[in-house]
Formats: sequence, C-alpha cells, structure tokens
Amino acid sequence: MAYRSKQIFTRNHQVELSKWNLDNRVLLRINETGFENIHHMHNMMRTDLNLFLALIHCYSLEEHCFIIGHRRIVPTLEDVLRIMGLPIDGKAVTGKDFERTETEELCYELLGDTRYISGRSGTEISLKGLRENLQYIPRDSEDIDIYVRAYVLHGIGCLICPSMNPSGVSSMFLGLLRNIDELKNFAWGAAFLAQSMNQVRHLKTNIDSATTTGACIPFFMVFLFEHVNGLTNASMRLNQIHFELPIEFPLLVSWSFLLVNKSKNNHGKLSVETFLHFLERSEILPRPYNRLDFAFLPPYLRSHLHVAYTHTVLICFEQLTHHKPHIFPEKMGLEQRDIGEIHSLPKPSSKQRKAAEKPDWALKFNKHVAFWNNRTNHFICSYDKLIELGVVGENEDEEAGNEDDDEEAENEDDDGDDEEGVDEDDQAGDEDDDGLRRRNLSMPWKKRIIEIDTNKTKAPNA
Repeated sequence: MAYRSKQIFTRNHQVELSKWNLDNRVLLRINETGFENIHHMHNMMRTDLNLFLALIHCYSLEEHCFIIGHRRIVPTLEDVLRIMGLPIDGKAVTGKDFERTETEELCYELLGDTRYISGRSGTEISLKGLRENLQYIPRDSEDIDIYVRAYVLHGIGCLICPSMNPSGVSSMFLGLLRNIDELKNFAWGAAFLAQSMNQVRHLKTNIDSATTTGACIPFFMVFLFEHVNGLTNASMRLNQIHFELPIEFPLLVSWSFLLVNKSKNNHGKLSVETFLHFLERSEILPRPYNRLDFAFLPPYLRSHLHVAYTHTVLICFEQLTHHKPHIFPEKMGLEQRDIGEIHSLPKPSSKQRKAAEKPDWALKFNKHVAFWNNRTNHFICSYDKLIELGVVGENEDEEAGNEDDDEEAENEDDDGDDEEGVDEDDQAGDEDDDGLRRRNLSMPWKKRIIEIDTNKTKAPNA
C-alpha cells in the first residue's frame, strides 16, 4: 500500500510563543505552575510532518494505542511530565462552557475589556489581541493578574489546548483563571494528553479528508525519538555526527536545541512510507528516561510521578481519553506479573462542542471526573513496587500513616459516599461506582502518597 504525503495544517502555534516578551513579574507569578517553561517552547526544531503521519498510520482505533515494532505503546503522563514539563497531578481541567454574553462578562471582569473576543460564536479570545494589548505591563501597575491571565491563555491556545479557531483560545479556560493562585492546582499535563490523543484519533479516523490537527507534533516527535531505537539517526541523518541525548528539563526544549544545532545541514526529508516501514520494524526502548538522574525534575513536580502509574480518565473539558500505562509494562519499569487488577473505566465519549449547547462539562462528565479524583485508587501495580521504583517515598512513620487512615475512614463514615471531593449528587444512584469504590477501599496498597524526600530517596537505577 502506498502512503502519500499530504498537507496538514497544525493549530499549534509554537512560533507565536517567541513573540511574547515575558515580563519578569509575570514569570515570578507563574513559577512552579508548569507555565514558566512555555515561553522556551517556540518551535526551533524541524517539524517532520511525514514522520507524524507515519505515526498516525500506526495508531489502532480498536486498541487505542500505537503499534510500533509489533509492540503496543502509547504516551503516558510520565512522557508529558518529562517532555512538556506540565503538572500531571491536581484538579481536572474542566468546567463551564460559556455563551456569548457570558464570555463578554467574563472577559471584561478578568481581562479588563471585551475587545479580545473573536470567532463566529463570540466565545473565543483572540491570541493576537492578547499579544498586542496585554503583553507589556505599565510600570505603575500594582495588580498584574490580568497580564498573567493573558499570558497563560496565550500559552494554552498556542500549545497546550489549541482551539478549532486557529487564531483564538476558548473562553472556557479563562473561567479557570479567576484566581491565579489556583493555577498550580490543575493537572494541565493531563489536559494536554487528553487533547493530543483525541486529535490523534480524529486524524486517524479522517486521514483522507482531514486538513488540520491540534496535536502537538513536536511532542510526538520527541516521544518517538525517545522510544524508537535509531529513529533520530534515520530522521535527521545524524548517524555520522556524534551527539549525546538531552538531559535537561524539559526534554522538548533540550531536544529542540539539539536538533536545530545538529540537523541544519543534515536534514533529509523522508517519505511517509519510508518512516512507516521503519516504525514497523523498529525496536522499542522501554526505559529511555533511565539516563535522567533524580534531580532532572524540578522539586515541585517530583511528587507527581506516581500519577503516571494510574489507570484513569484524562479530562480536558469535552475531550476525554483513557490513561493506560499497563499496556506496555516495561515502559513503566514493570513486568507483566507486577500488574494488578485493572478495573473498567467509563467510556471516554468525547463530545463535539456545539454553538447552541454550552453545558457544564464537569457535571456532564461527572463519572469521569469522579474517576480522576480517585486516581490514586487505581495504581496498576502495588504501592511497594512504586517505592522500589523510587516513584514515591516510603512512609517511615507508620503510626502517623495509620492515624491518617483512621481519620479518613471516620470522615468517610460521617460523609457517606462523598469521597475525594466528589459531590454526593454526582454519585447518587450509581451502583457501579459504589461497587468499585468498595473494591478500591480493600486494595492492600491503598496508602497515603507522600512527597519524595530527596535526601532519603535514591534515584532509580540509570
């Protein structure tokens, strides 16, 4: 079968990120939220569309994963954490979808003006308008939250969750930015992966007719470079050039520096068919990140790594996907015998946004949000195995841990079915969820997740 190259326009605008001159005051305000890395991610590497299309051909709609070298593999939250530097633990990125009048009120309240609204529906916010009007902060300005919101929205629209409108970002995200101090409490990396995998499925389904994609192609390129043996040499013709794999955080930035410096005069464009044949015969590297030492991740993200070992639902408003790290255990440093019971999850029935329908997606997908809120009940392996891998720290104070468990049990008795912050109304009448919660409470490794102490926990073996 012949695979032709085709023109696909990406709705990601990494190059636009370089046009924003980030003010130091904004940088301080967004420190340790994941967004402090965004302004380094303008697209310096050569985006190889043919490589990305070959990857799309490797995607199985039936198994919901890529099949490369006869192995099933799919990006996990660990890949997002290490490549994109986005937080993968926290509240689900979901909430209210806004109508035109609501968008106007929200825009005036949180951005100080309604002139940034764009799009036919009047519910998008112009990326260009944000850049031109809210990039530079007056010297005498005491409240800079408007400018922080503008920068974060710009990053979301350019890179993390681009809209169907290539020049705008959905006002849904603005609704989450009312309190800038809450920015660090959202799982933006989980939203990014939900958006990205939905775009992959959409492109695979419509491969003959699709002309645009919101998938972050540089992310998938780095994912492949990390996991497919010899791909970097084949793609960038670097086999005659000595280079060392990047070891600086985040990997998207360090890979970009490597490829822009090494591949300028060595880039040879290969066909989709050539890449596809290469991927079909390739060897998957199960643990490429073993070369990275413990200090690779910033301290505030090290305690997020355990979430990569959960079987859960990833959410970005109307877009859902399953997180399935167990389909390739070796990638997670596990053997098949380490995998515990895998419970079924609610169907990830993503919806198409409609102009006439503006629901509260958190309520519409309340079962999925409940599963995300209970993500630490769904580890794919035992807690002891996570300790062995260095993913979590060992609880040295067992008595304190037991007290916490007792207190948690008392709270559950007092509150009934209200667990992990999920409203009782969301769970009422849901017998399947009740049964699943009962099974989870009896899991022997359900323990309190504690932050890793860098002085007491050794790094995983390189």
